[in-house]
Amino acid sequence: MLAFILLMDTLPSIVDKEYAHTKVEHIPGFWGAFGFIACTLIIFLSKWYGHSGIMQREDYYSKSTHC
Repeated sequence: MLAFILLMDTLPSIVDKEYAHTKVEHIPGFWGAFGFIACTLIIFLSKWYGHSGIMQREDYYSKSTHC
């Protein structure tokens, strides 16, 4: 499916790039690659942030003291 979308992006009759705002928008598949890289970074940064200290162990509540 990704190959099909990239192929469709390279056809000038399907996607008009004449009015692109920046030079990188003329590169075929730029926004697809940008979105994939951004999503991957969000996933890995979220996992790193979660494991850096905000996550608790699974047995966190079972070690409470009984009164």
